[in-house]
Amino acid sequence: MFSRFEEILVVNLPDRTDRRRETEIELSKAGVLGAEFFPAIRPPDAGKFRSIGEYGCFLSHLTLLKQCCGRKSILVMEDDIRFAHDFAARSGMVDELPEDWEIFYAGHFLPRGAERGWSSSGLVEVESDRELIATHCYAVNGPAISKLIQGYEAILAREPGHPDGGPMPIDGAMNTVRRQLRLRAFAAVPPLADQRSSRTDIGEKQWFDNSPLLSGAVHLARRLKNNLRKLS
Repeated sequence: MFSRFEEILVVNLPDRTDRRRETEIELSKAGVLGAEFFPAIRPPDAGKFRSIGEYGCFLSHLTLLKQCCGRKSILVMEDDIRFAHDFAARSGMVDELPEDWEIFYAGHFLPRGAERGWSSSGLVEVESDRELIATHCYAVNGPAISKLIQGYEAILAREPGHPDGGPMPIDGAMNTVRRQLRLRAFAAVPPLADQRSSRTDIGEKQWFDNSPLLSGAVHLARRLKNNLRKLS
């Protein structure tokens, strides 16, 4: 799968060395070579967004896309990614992407109750008005990179609550731009990757994440949770 994309990038805050280490282990297990860690942005304030983390995540993905203009295709991951146990067996579905594909969701969460379409390989075309949640693993075809940039910058320039879509989380922004520009998108069903349990940098932290005395126990509990999920 990874040889299909010209560049592979992992969004990671430089001070989240814990996430970087765990992601490097995931990448090694999946046989990923040449992945680059992109330094995520932490702005000084929330701007027009609900939180500093939400704003920073938006800016990080937008800046990454600008950096990648001119690439034939890119694969973007966030630093809490975890590959599915059958990733190697199913990841060849990317070879079925048509030449005019624009976005491929390798990792995502379909809203509860949403009907899942299936194909023999698990590669499913996603209607432009179907929303997918999360951006922890997605690919963009070269011609679509500038389209996403254009759409994200328009969202950034609007006021919150604007009918065409104002500042919002990055996954909502991708859905909005995909719908407005009728981008051709595909998704792996079930997903090829999900997210590890870890301390958030976007939303409100849990009370136990603010306790230095509990940090070691919380980290151990999350590792245990992730290991248990691998066995399920």
